[in-house]
Amino acid sequence: MDTAFVRYGPSSMLHLLIQLSSYVSFAVHLLSNIHCPKFSEILFHSI
Repeated sequence: MDTAFVRYGPSSMLHLLIQLSSYVSFAVHLLSNIHCPKFSEILFHSI
């Protein structure tokens, strides 16, 4: 992790975190859509 931080710098790590969080929110949206469509609708509009 330290070597990646040194190699790419803080801005790339921030970009990576943003990308990761977008993937997580997308996965949560998909899962909630499978389990309860109404819940995902509320969640999606609240973001």
